Amino acid sequence: MDNEQLRLDAVTAYLPMRLFGGKGLVAGGGKAYYDFTNAWVPLVDQRRPSYPLEATLETRIFDGGQPQCVWHRLAAGWLLAA
Repeated sequence: MDNEQLRLDAVTAYLPMRLFGGKGLVAGGGKAYYDFTNAWVPLVDQRRPSYPLEATLETRIFDGGQPQCVWHRLAAGWLLAA
């Protein structure tokens, strides 16, 4: 901790746990392992994540009814009403 403040650094590694059994996650010999059926499998960085890195969200037009209205917050409920 710097100056008694919490610090969070993003990790860009993609380490999927395919068919994770839920028993545990352990470390040893500088590597991390997760349980897969009856064995411990090392976590391996996958350079090609199975999710899109970018996306576009298209919504209906938001109109506050006031000139130069500035939106500072949106509620998630509007997605269900669309």
